[in-house]
Amino acid sequence: MCLFAASLALASPAVAQERRPLPDYDGRVEPGDDAVDALLWIPRVVTAPLYAISEFVLRRPIGWLLTEIERANVLQTIAGVLTFGAERNIGVFPTAFFDFGLVPSVGVYAFWNRFLFSENRISVHGATWGEDWLSLAVADRVTLADGIEVFVSNRLLRRPDAIFGGIGHSASANGRARFAVSLVETRVGIDAVGIGPFSMHAALQHRSIGFGESNWNGSPSMSEWFGQRSQPLPHGYPDGYQSLGGRITAALDSRARGAAPEGGARIGVLVGETGTIDGPQRNAWLVVGGELELAADIESHHVISVRGEVAALTGHDDVAIPFYELLDPGGTGPMRGFLAGTLRGESVAAMTLEYAWPVWVFLNGRLHVTCGNAFERHFADFAVERLRLSFGLGLEPRIAGEHPFDLQIALGTSTFENGTSVESVRFVVGARNGL
Repeated sequence: MCLFAASLALASPAVAQERRPLPDYDGRVEPGDDAVDALLWIPRVVTAPLYAISEFVLRRPIGWLLTEIERANVLQTIAGVLTFGAERNIGVFPTAFFDFGLVPSVGVYAFWNRFLFSENRISVHGATWGEDWLSLAVADRVTLADGIEVFVSNRLLRRPDAIFGGIGHSASANGRARFAVSLVETRVGIDAVGIGPFSMHAALQHRSIGFGESNWNGSPSMSEWFGQRSQPLPHGYPDGYQSLGGRITAALDSRARGAAPEGGARIGVLVGETGTIDGPQRNAWLVVGGELELAADIESHHVISVRGEVAALTGHDDVAIPFYELLDPGGTGPMRGFLAGTLRGESVAAMTLEYAWPVWVFLNGRLHVTCGNAFERHFADFAVERLRLSFGLGLEPRIAGEHPFDLQIALGTSTFENGTSVESVRFVVGARNGL
């Protein structure tokens, strides 16, 4: 046996030298790297740190945790306890949401599929954090065909922590005012999604809104804030108003809905009209907007995209738009480093560079850098030096649904002309009300 092993070891170099080259079975020349392959190395090198973060800080730890949860049948156990009916078509789930800098909330989300008839779904979400923070939303959806639903929803909200940071490019997260808001809203509309590349959302909406003074978390009230600046209170405050309006959004997206991040393109448009229907001065205004996104898959569903968004409110020059109806790029908008209400304006422009990657089968990671701001009517005060930055890292579901999970850390800066210093730090975790 030893002699055989020795002879085999001595013969192996000769055997290696005698190996013939691999035959060219198809007779075609092997393709070399083209210009696109060469150019893709640039974003691959630039995003290498992002890949390291996504792979070793997020994807692998979260993947391990979720794998262990699946292995222990935790999700099945929870679903078995919190869902009911012969087909598990009724569910009740506890919820919690924390957007630090605002009042947190805890509540209950419930649904009933095939309520009264098979195409009907009713959903309810209630949340609270004491008697001055209450929220209740009820929605009823009826499926007309695959991907097409009609709906009616009602929402009641009362909270003491709404934010006013200013109007136009000079709005700031520093020294912002607080106010209380009470809202009753009814919406009726239609959703069409998953019809090839096309999606559409159309709705009519009635809102009744009231305001009140608040010094939540030691912040100045609206009267104190405007009094310190010797400025008049914004239109609509504190009397409140009722409004009636309609809005349509439509988009074409080459990417599959609910899939892992992939390259492609998206173009979307927004148009609508709203007006106040009470008070001595009844005003009406239009909203128009659009977005364009281009995305490239640099490797295995790790995608870099560039997205531009603009929106504007317009009407006659003497039309006064209530401040609560102004466009807001913060919150769930493109500039997520700012709490909702910090930035308001009659025009908004934003350009976002985003890196997205799959974290789990239903979960994507996203890292964004956005340059934009809110401006006055018709972008009258727009200038490059009046733009500001928002950047951050987050996790979100591939399909938002009625109660989407949200986890993000983001920062927002002052304008370029004011040094681009960080003035807003935002941390969000929990499940939003998507009804």
